Amino acid sequence: MVTRGYGVLEEFLASLRAKKADSLIPEHLRSGKIVDIGCGTTPYFLANTTFSKKIGIDKVRTEDFLTSDGITLKSQDFFNIPELELESASVSVVAMLAVFEHIEAKPLEILLRETHRILIPGGHMILTVPAGWTDPILKFLAQIRLLSATEVFDHKDTYSKNDVVKHLVQAGFPLQGIEAGYFELGMNIWCAARKQS
Repeated sequence: MVTRGYGVLEEFLASLRAKKADSLIPEHLRSGKIVDIGCGTTPYFLANTTFSKKIGIDKVRTEDFLTSDGITLKSQDFFNIPELELESASVSVVAMLAVFEHIEAKPLEILLRETHRILIPGGHMILTVPAGWTDPILKFLAQIRLLSATEVFDHKDTYSKNDVVKHLVQAGFPLQGIEAGYFELGMNIWCAARKQS
């Protein structure tokens, strides 16, 4: 399972998020390092993308670990300690897939600034987040076990596309370097933000 708890659709939806995120990554950045913040219990996205170096960070891990396919998994409770133990300008791409909505406002603000700090000039932040209007639908789907209740009822806030863009601009990403849109019938927001070169 790629998420906490149980939901019939969880693995399928994780695959859709991973596919969308992968499509947003410029090919020239794949020779560098990718960091997936909130990679989950199983690093599905990292296992299905091509990069020279892959790092997954999540609080569900109890220790750092190197997988058989070369993915470095790091344990960090970024919900409470949002500062990342990575060098400035050392990462080509940072991904946060269905994580944004699980973090309280202040740690999220710090974590987004941290993602900007660790990205190389021209590096990309890729994220997905449920569209705010879907909150009642997600809660219903969790109640009938199509989605993980553990995940859905852990959401700290809901976001519109404009909210997400505003947070990224506040973190240091230039507005002209941010693209955003919808996928999964408008139920999810995708965003790609480029750090200024």
